[in-house]
Amino acid sequence: MRLPLLFVLLFTAAAAADPVMEPLFNGRDLTGWHAENRDKFWRVADGVLIGESTGELKENYLWTDREYGDFVLEFDVRWTGEIDSGVELRKPNMQLQLGVSRSLKRDMTGSFYVDSKIKYPEAGQAKNAARLMHPEGQWNTFRLEAKGAEFTVWINGQAAAHYVDPKFSGPAPLGLQIHGGLRMKVEYRNLRLAAPEAAKPCAFCEIIAGRRQQEGIVYRDEQCVAFLSIGPRNPGHVLVVPLAHAENFLAVPADTMHAMTDAAHKITEAIKRTDLKMEGFVLQMNNGKAAGQTLPHAHLHLIPRYAGEPVEKIPADLVPMSELAPVAAKIRAALAEQPFELPAINTEVPLPRIKEVCAHYGLPDLWRKIEKDPPPRPFKSDGCTGWFDEWKGVSLYPAGFLHDLKYWAGYPGEDVERLAADAELMLDVARLLHSTEMAETMFHGVRLGGTDKLKTPFAWGFGRVPVEK
Repeated sequence: MRLPLLFVLLFTAAAAADPVMEPLFNGRDLTGWHAENRDKFWRVADGVLIGESTGELKENYLWTDREYGDFVLEFDVRWTGEIDSGVELRKPNMQLQLGVSRSLKRDMTGSFYVDSKIKYPEAGQAKNAARLMHPEGQWNTFRLEAKGAEFTVWINGQAAAHYVDPKFSGPAPLGLQIHGGLRMKVEYRNLRLAAPEAAKPCAFCEIIAGRRQQEGIVYRDEQCVAFLSIGPRNPGHVLVVPLAHAENFLAVPADTMHAMTDAAHKITEAIKRTDLKMEGFVLQMNNGKAAGQTLPHAHLHLIPRYAGEPVEKIPADLVPMSELAPVAAKIRAALAEQPFELPAINTEVPLPRIKEVCAHYGLPDLWRKIEKDPPPRPFKSDGCTGWFDEWKGVSLYPAGFLHDLKYWAGYPGEDVERLAADAELMLDVARLLHSTEMAETMFHGVRLGGTDKLKTPFAWGFGRVPVEK
């Protein structure tokens, strides 16, 4: 296939003025890169960056910690067999394809993918790529240039594709893709980059990578990290962020969002065990500049609050890490404590232990009622086993225990409050499962079908029901 003369001249002129290239991959480890479950997909061996999937794992991206606007990227790549990989270069979803497109069922190497609807626009397809590529298993050298909304790719020194799209002009991190549901292996080496106007590194990605504010980190797991805000509204103000860079709520995968809210729940419980003595808290996520988002990396605020404060309390000035570190240490210590354990199912629970349970779960009104007028019958919880023991591997005993405790106490004593207690149980179950499925089943059984439909009906205030002789 012959390329138009103007197209060739554009490529030749662009390639003539070679910028100074710097390593993007150091050949030793993945410093400067991050990914969810990184070690399951990516490794380094003999100076080569290897991405591999068994086909049973989901899609994965290895992202640069920094974002880039205009840049020139060069790299060597090789593979054998069918792969579906690529280089992500612009948000929301622009990619240089490497290998076979799973959607089109044909090799689209060197072409630009823009979204799930348009896929590979005609103007951005590398129709001569097969002729330019070396035989399978050999190294091929790619050069990718991004200048504003204009994108150019060379394969082994030869012009391959040129594409212009104003939708993709902003800076973004670069990402290497492993497609889900496909057994594949792809190898990269000599990744080098020139970016004279590289965007500043994402501050949160810098924290995740271990390059700043490590003393402020309070929690970390495979999907998220939490650290103290340097502009706190109150002591203990924590930010929970995804490990993989995502600009806002809409860009965070659902399972990662669940992990972030679970982390926030654990941290909240831990803060309650410290001397910060928070009386309430706010969970808040700002999305977009218009909503007050100041950093383009999704983050969930956990803000301790106190009685008498204005609702829209203005954040304090930036706080030095020397003052934040002791607060972070308190929260880490509280998180490291043994988790609170409820009394075993169907065992009699004495009042001092019930007091501990109420204190742990923030139920002072319930304890005051029990302390003032303790039910004559001893308390035991079957965890609502007439409804469930666990659901899809998740223990629901804590939710059932608290519901039994409220029923036992007759809290507070009227049918309206009984409905509130049932609603609290259903909300607890929905939160534990990240789903309303079980809660809806319970609602239909308890509130629409009535207790006569259950194998184990419950008496309201059963701790006060006279003992049968």
